Amino acid sequence: MTEQLTLTYPQARLSDPATSHQAAALNALVAEGHRARAERALHAAGAGGLTDFELADATNLAQTSVGKRRLDLVRLGMVCPLFDSDGKQVTRLAPSGARSLVWVHVDHVGQVAA
Repeated sequence: MTEQLTLTYPQARLSDPATSHQAAALNALVAEGHRARAERALHAAGAGGLTDFELADATNLAQTSVGKRRLDLVRLGMVCPLFDSDGKQVTRLAPSGARSLVWVHVDHVGQVAA
């Protein structure tokens, strides 16, 4: 039997006013929308994958926000790091010049990047 992983987002406390509960529900909807945008962009990127910075550009979301949604996708088993033929994780330069991991949609794992 396969276990279905579900994501939970911060919620308001029972003692919080109704507006806090409404804000928490809205934030969860926004996060789900951002997760879906990230998933579509990573799928569209194909076997070459995307770094979090490239994913931010592709989705028009902040890099810090899209990184959280990409992590959701990793936890759901929909996205994983990209590995080269030697089994090393693939990185590309971030705008800062640092190395950034490349992530790939699981539908493209094992495909050769164009």
